Amino acid sequence: MTHLMVKVTDFAIVGPYTLRITFDDGTEQTINFEPVLYGYYYAPLRDLDFFRQVRLDAEVATVVWPNDADFEPATLYNWHRGDGAELAQKVARWHKAQVGLAERASSHQRQVGQAEHTRTARQQTAFSEREAA
Repeated sequence: MTHLMVKVTDFAIVGPYTLRITFDDGTEQTINFEPVLYGYYYAPLRDLDFFRQVRLDAEVATVVWPNDADFEPATLYNWHRGDGAELAQKVARWHKAQVGLAERASSHQRQVGQAEHTRTARQQTAFSEREAA
């Protein structure tokens, strides 16, 4: 299997979360990144002011943001050939799993809190009964 060797040579911000990217072979891709902006590195890019801080890193030949978030040039090159959709599906599954974990943790915290409240109420009742006796 061969790995596509392309370089990003230029880009322009053309809309919210959207870049027009130029590659070393002269081709261009216009990519809306919004569907993949989740997770540790990519979620900060949902802030449009932060997204607009994108720059071209000539050393790695791709676009990079101040938090070091970037995309493999070959992924950008093949974004509309399925790489973008594949990445969006993976991110959506990951995001759904993270939301599910957070919801379960929150539910568990509510249950623990309710159990603690019930235990405290029982202790107060028992103390009151002892004081009354």
